[in-house]
Amino acid sequence: IFALITIPIAPQDATTDTDSSDGTYTDAGEDQNGSTVYASQKETQVISELTAEDIKKMNPADIKELLTKGFSISVKNYGGYGSVGSINIRGLGGGRILVLIDGVPVNSGQSGDADLSKINIADIESIQLIKGGSDTKFNFSGAVGGVINIITSKRSEAGYKVWADISNKFYYPDFYFPKDSDTSDNDERKFTAWYDFFDTQSWKSGLGVGNERVYLTIGGGGNRAVNHYLYTDNNDKKRERTDNEIYDGSANGSIDFKLPMYMNLNAGGNYYYGNKNMPGTINNKDIGKQIDHDASGRISFDADMVGSERVDTELTTSYRYNILDWDDDYGHDTHKLHNVTVINKWGFIACDWLTANIGGDFTYDYSDSTSTGYHSLFNGGGYVTLNFNIKNTVKIIPSVKAVYYEDYPVFVPKLGFSANIKDFTLKANFFRTYTMPSVDDLYWPADSFAKGNPDLKPEDGLGGDIGLSYYKQGYIRGETVLFANYIKDMILWQPAGQGLWQPENVDRALTFGAEINLSTDFSKYVNFTANYTFTMSYCLNDDYDFNDDKRLSYTPMHVLGLGVNFNWITGNLSLSGHYESERYTSTTNTVKLGQYFTLDIDISQKIKFFTIYLAVKNALNSFYYTVLDYPAQNGSITLGLRFDYNGKFPKKSDGENTEKKNPNIKL
Repeated sequence: IFALITIPIAPQDATTDTDSSDGTYTDAGEDQNGSTVYASQKETQVISELTAEDIKKMNPADIKELLTKGFSISVKNYGGYGSVGSINIRGLGGGRILVLIDGVPVNSGQSGDADLSKINIADIESIQLIKGGSDTKFNFSGAVGGVINIITSKRSEAGYKVWADISNKFYYPDFYFPKDSDTSDNDERKFTAWYDFFDTQSWKSGLGVGNERVYLTIGGGGNRAVNHYLYTDNNDKKRERTDNEIYDGSANGSIDFKLPMYMNLNAGGNYYYGNKNMPGTINNKDIGKQIDHDASGRISFDADMVGSERVDTELTTSYRYNILDWDDDYGHDTHKLHNVTVINKWGFIACDWLTANIGGDFTYDYSDSTSTGYHSLFNGGGYVTLNFNIKNTVKIIPSVKAVYYEDYPVFVPKLGFSANIKDFTLKANFFRTYTMPSVDDLYWPADSFAKGNPDLKPEDGLGGDIGLSYYKQGYIRGETVLFANYIKDMILWQPAGQGLWQPENVDRALTFGAEINLSTDFSKYVNFTANYTFTMSYCLNDDYDFNDDKRLSYTPMHVLGLGVNFNWITGNLSLSGHYESERYTSTTNTVKLGQYFTLDIDISQKIKFFTIYLAVKNALNSFYYTVLDYPAQNGSITLGLRFDYNGKFPKKSDGENTEKKNPNIKL
């Protein structure tokens, strides 16, 4: 049972200052696997990161697989490639996890979630995870369970780079019963068709070119996924998932300017198209067709010195336009969503022991939906964060944000503390959380499946965590964290009778638990990791108390990841596994999903500019569900080829120089 991940631990000797994306400075250290570990000195929360090289070693098919393997967190997956998914961190998921791309929120104002299926894995330069609601790095409201910041490729060294990736994936072949057959007669069984050995094809490519001043990056990719994987139904019969075809693709580009006086300007955009068959649950006979168009643009200006080297600022503006068309036997729906986001942050170095960060964010969502009608949402606020540094040993970081809601501010305070004692680091965070309902939560019209609830109240909560980490360079790093979250008026979609689902304020919810992370640091050729999360969750309202022992939906009590990674000069071999215990599908706790374990094997071998890789996912061919009646993928094999080339422009010879050299000057 294995997992290749970055352990978020604060090394004692990490003293390199790196300019962060929010106008502040964080210390960063690099372990022997090349993975950066943040929050070593100037942050109290745990921030872990995976680099592009780490991601390539895991060969993830999509962002959901990357989060499961890279950070050992629980992900609800509604099917094969291209299906929607939801993250669960410390017992909290959905809209309570904030997803950022280059520091800009991408959670939908319509649903509250971030659609992870639209994120191209090839665009990711690195990905950061901040657990809990203590985030003062980005300081957006709504981040209760944690923050995931995806950093895309923008700039490289002067010269040019070209990359490409092509792959083919197929699922383990076997005999199965057609969906219209209930017999156990072996003669009625079918075997995987020959064309299913070409189930999923993927291609990605890109180009980067520029000099020290200007750098241009363009990229794109596409996928064809039939998603004909096998599963076991409610009668334990082996079936094949059908009507699940997906075709999608994306294109992106960015241009980066390094300006005088330590200023930087970056502009970029992305377009995604998806054509998806959505079969729904295994018992559903109404096949839906979904067409996605998602276009976005972003401009970011960063100045490391504003009149003084003690002042820096960052201003980011973005616009996103999403169209979702849905067709099924019940009719046609179109959802259009406009999003405008403006973020401004300032950093001030008052003295050696005190820095201050002030900033604010403005988000405006306008929804035009045939289901919910016309609605607009405003979200945002301003914050002040102070960072007290006592002899580079003790850090105290108080922060408060004023969140706008219904014409009056709601104050969301946070307090962080860290102390370094030789090879140990003690951290503690205490915070308030505040999350508003989405458009769908409030206004979804009653249909044959669900209806909204306009009487919902915002979620309001308190939380905290305390952790102790140990790092001995050349030996081992380890960490243990205790955490707790209490939420009042928690919003959950629940069965409301007559087959309908409706969001409700379940009054109170409590989650608490512990995390343990270990990894070796004795060799750059081999490393071992172990990660365990224990989470207790309770639904508390007028009907349930602690004695009823009602757990929150889709919250496993135990999540375990163990792993080993072997590295050599031209390649690597990694074995990674993920285990989750039983989960209930609703707060009534009447139906639960069984425990499951998956094992992945990834092998890469580089030959000059090419890398051949083999990815065996779910190698033990486990049959399981992460969402009720939505089967997960069985074992699969992917064979791929990557091309990476970095080059420099040839320097002009003396005879090509336009400037005349003075022969009397000796160089």
